Amino acid sequence: MITYIDLFFPSQGPTAGEVAQLLKEKAGLSFIKGPHDICFQWGSFEEFTESIEKIHSALQGTGVIYRFVSSEEESGSFEDLVGWPPMGVPSHPSTRRER
Repeated sequence: MITYIDLFFPSQGPTAGEVAQLLKEKAGLSFIKGPHDICFQWGSFEEFTESIEKIHSALQGTGVIYRFVSSEEESGSFEDLVGWPPMGVPSHPSTRRER
């Protein structure tokens, strides 16, 4: 099985780089490229439990919120990044400058 982890960072918490360092040191994990932030593979419930406990320990006290999404195999589907604001969406009238 493979479990993907999505991280949500508070503005008053550590930087993504600091969190990456914590996860590398305490859980042996690194950020990945794609629609999720981190993933790990496991074959038994004990391996899964050990991994999520390490992740929880690494993130404890940081204010970072996380969620797990598990799958029997890699999805292989990656999404393109979307710019902000999306194309064709006008900016808010109060942010436009009068000429």
